[in-house]
Amino acid sequence: MGGGPPDGRLNVIVPGRKRALLPWKSITAPALGADPGMFSPNRLYLAWVDQAGYLWASYCLYDNIEELADPARRQRIETNGVAERSFTSPSLGFSGNQLFLSWAGVDKRHTVNFKVLEGVGVGGVYLTDGMPL
Repeated sequence: MGGGPPDGRLNVIVPGRKRALLPWKSITAPALGADPGMFSPNRLYLAWVDQAGYLWASYCLYDNIEELADPARRQRIETNGVAERSFTSPSLGFSGNQLFLSWAGVDKRHTVNFKVLEGVGVGGVYLTDGMPL
């Protein structure tokens, strides 16, 4: 534990390598997912809830965690153009060659949501709606 109050900034450490102190802040613990090598080998994904409750995701190569701080790689999670929000930590998990992002919603329509992160492009992570639970 540090000597002062936490500022909420996200940290990522790769064992035996380096640490990235990111400019993004979170009100909850972030989720970190590592690709098992089937989809995009050596890629890390990070998801978090910002201080206003909005969900975000970013990605990087395992050997270059500083890429997580690149604003071009950060994407707000949206459904039909509406920003998704949560009050608790998101979760990331792989199944086969798909990465799933799930979170507890804050509206009355649903309480558990998920999206499939289908890949990455120049503009960031492409998101598609997942199947209904």
